[in-house]
Amino acid sequence: PLAASGTEGWFVQLGSFSNQENADALVARLQKKTYHVFVEKVVQGGQTIYRVRIGPQHQRADAEAIRDKLARELQLKAMVLHLP
Repeated sequence: PLAASGTEGWFVQLGSFSNQENADALVARLQKKTYHVFVEKVVQGGQTIYRVRIGPQHQRADAEAIRDKLARELQLKAMVLHLP
C-alpha cells in the first residue's frame, strides 16, 4: 500500500529501495507479522525511491518500541523519524 500524503507523526523506516519489488517483498514480510506497513514513493534527482515505513505513532517512544521489537524479532535495522 502506498502512503497517504499529509500524515503526521512518528514513523519507523525499515528501508529505502530503488527497486519496487524489494520494497514489496519487505512489506509482505511485515504484513504477515500484522504490522501496519506502507510504501512511500519519492522521486529524488530523477530516481524513484520506495521507502518502507510503519506508522504513524503519536509518541516517539511507541515508534522506538516498534523499532526495537523489529530488531529483536526480525533482525531488521530501522530508524525512527518524525514527519509533519
